Amino acid sequence: MKKIYILVSVFFLSIGIISGQNCGKFSIHIFSQSEIDNFRIFHPGCVDIEEDLVIDGGDIKNLDSLSHLKTIKGSLIIEYTSLLKSIDGLNKLDSIGSLIIERNRALENLNGFKNLKYIENNLSVLDNRNLEKLDGFDLLDSINGEINIDSNDSLTDISGINNINHLGKDFLIKNCKSLVNLGDFKKFTSIGGNLEFIDNPKLADLKGLNHIDTINGDLEIKNTSIDTINGFVNLNFLGGTLKISENSNLEVINGLNHIKKIKSDIFINKNKNLSNLNSFQNLESISGSIKIESNSKLTNLPKFDSLKYIGGDFRFLSNNSVNKINSFNNIKNINGDIYIHFNNKLTKIVGFNKLVNLGGFDIAHNELLEEISGFNRVDTIKESFVLSNNQELKTVIGFNDLSIVQDDFLIYKTALPDIDFGKNIKKVGGDLTIKSNRKLYRISKLNNIDSIRNNLSINYNTIDDIAGLQNLKFIGNDLEIKGNDALKTINGLNKLETINNDFYFSYNDGLINFKGINNLRSIGNKLEIAGNDSLEIFDGLNKLETINKDFYLENNDALKDLTGLKKLKFIGNNFKIGNNKSLTGLNSINSLETVKGVLIINNNNSLTNLNDFKNTIVGGISISTNDNITDIQGLNKNTNLTGSISINNNDKLINLV
Repeated sequence: MKKIYILVSVFFLSIGIISGQNCGKFSIHIFSQSEIDNFRIFHPGCVDIEEDLVIDGGDIKNLDSLSHLKTIKGSLIIEYTSLLKSIDGLNKLDSIGSLIIERNRALENLNGFKNLKYIENNLSVLDNRNLEKLDGFDLLDSINGEINIDSNDSLTDISGINNINHLGKDFLIKNCKSLVNLGDFKKFTSIGGNLEFIDNPKLADLKGLNHIDTINGDLEIKNTSIDTINGFVNLNFLGGTLKISENSNLEVINGLNHIKKIKSDIFINKNKNLSNLNSFQNLESISGSIKIESNSKLTNLPKFDSLKYIGGDFRFLSNNSVNKINSFNNIKNINGDIYIHFNNKLTKIVGFNKLVNLGGFDIAHNELLEEISGFNRVDTIKESFVLSNNQELKTVIGFNDLSIVQDDFLIYKTALPDIDFGKNIKKVGGDLTIKSNRKLYRISKLNNIDSIRNNLSINYNTIDDIAGLQNLKFIGNDLEIKGNDALKTINGLNKLETINNDFYFSYNDGLINFKGINNLRSIGNKLEIAGNDSLEIFDGLNKLETINKDFYLENNDALKDLTGLKKLKFIGNNFKIGNNKSLTGLNSINSLETVKGVLIINNNNSLTNLNDFKNTIVGGISISTNDNITDIQGLNKNTNLTGSISINNNDKLINLV
């Protein structure tokens, strides 16, 4: 009897504590209909819940016994019910911490929230497959957190939340495959975070958002049925990124004309029927990049008449119906790159005449591009200047103030007849490459360049001279002149003094003499002169004293002598003279003092003797397959051999002494 008394005492003491604390400072978790039906018994006097209320039960059919609840300071979570069709029992609730309604497969409406005015944190409606409308929120006007409506397959209408006038964070509507109507958010003027409409394939318009003037995060519209974006007529500030992508019915973007500032990027991508962009007329600055890509029917760019600043890149790629870019007449700063690629009908790029600061300039793979003009105030390109695979490009006019390219300068596969722009460029911070330009016959306006930090390559063009480089003094790495069959003279390099690495001169079949590099004194690594079929006179390197590694002189069929090397004193490794079938003598190398590697003389069929060496120190000697050489007495008398010697297959050699 004593034990029973103690239990009863504890029971009534517990009831007293619960009653005194109203609902208690703990979360309440309900798993069944019977717990709902007996809620007032288990929680007498409970109208204001301090923590969470979680309703999660497969047999729950109604919430009628919760009709006395007024506030929930934590979260109200209704989830994983199978039989619950409505929430009418919650019609006295006026404020909630967060409202989460998730995976209630029978739920058809939310009419039970008719007195709810305020949500402290978030409203989430997720994966309720039979829910058709977000109705019943007539008094709800403020949500400090986010709205997240996701994966409600039957949802057609969210106009029931149209009275909201304050949203502190994101407004996210995703994966609602039946949604067609947003209603009219007349009181909605700002969003604290992102506004996203993603994968709502039947959503046809956004007119109900015309009162919004501020979005502090991103605006994303993806995979909808919208054919015209003409909402957002009052939007003037976007704090994040604008993303409009994969909207297969979208044809026109008309709204967005009042935006003045975008704090991140613009991405307009993969809208296959988009033909007209009539927006952004008042946009003044964008902190990130503009990327317009793969809109195959787009015929125009908007007039960015007010735009003065782009903090990132301007990227225009694979928009195959645009034939002209002339939209940036007032832009002054692009901190990133201009990147225009794979636009198959683009013929002209014009304007940018107020642009001063530019990161990089990369125009490539625009198969019909004929003209680039403008850019006259750009003084420095902070990255690379690239014209590549624009095979109809005939005209580049402008870049009159350009003085420095801090990285590479590349002209590749164009139809330019002349490089007659960039007349004030003085320095190139990377490579200067002019290659495979089938109609290029002249380089006339690069005559102020005095230094190239890395490589200079002039390959496979139709140029007949390189006179436009006459002030170049320094190359930081390699010089390569290769495969220019029409090249007749290299006079344009007559101030060049230093090549820090290799010098390759090969397969320039029209060149007869080597005049034009008269001030070159040292080569930091290797000199290779090979395969120049018409080269007869080797008379242009008359100040060259030092080659720090190898010197290869090979396959120059018309070369007769080495006139022009009269000051060459030092070769730091091998000296190879091979397959020069017209070479008769090695005169003009009588100043050569040292070959630290091997002196290799092979397959020179007109060479008869080696009498031109005088007191030369060589590391080794290899003489082979020179059909007409008869003696090497001069070599024996006038060289100091420090290594081995190999002499073989010289059929007429009879005297080794």
